[in-house]
Amino acid sequence: MARDVISMIIADHRDIRAIFGRLRREPAARPALLVELAAKLVAHDRGEEEIVYPEITRVDPREAEHARHSVDEHQRAEQSLLHLLDIAPAAADFEPRLDDLADMITRHFAVEEEGILPALAAALPRHRLEELGHAFARLTAEEIRIGLSAGNR
Repeated sequence: MARDVISMIIADHRDIRAIFGRLRREPAARPALLVELAAKLVAHDRGEEEIVYPEITRVDPREAEHARHSVDEHQRAEQSLLHLLDIAPAAADFEPRLDDLADMITRHFAVEEEGILPALAAALPRHRLEELGHAFARLTAEEIRIGLSAGNR
């Protein structure tokens, strides 16, 4: 299992992309997959906003604007996800909204993987990346637990 925060974030990106793939391929599983997507995406966003972005801004102030922009993108994506959750999976506008959300998130992931994460790797020693990984794992696990329990009510 990945222990540093960068590996964890990239693994989350891969997992979230896989959920989008399953949402497209498995229409019957969409209700459960949407709950999983919501829990994972919101937890991931909170982890970045509370652990990663403050740290990259602290060690490399030039990344502050990227961090602010990323928080804005998280808010837009979560708003789009809420709209998607309000649509019946069989509705005509479900797939176009799903595609829009997937595209938005995929672009966001690419920006992080090409900008913020390499800057973080360059700015911090390995032991600090592992410390951040532990904090990220704790926070996201708690957020996922909360999200999944709320989705099952």
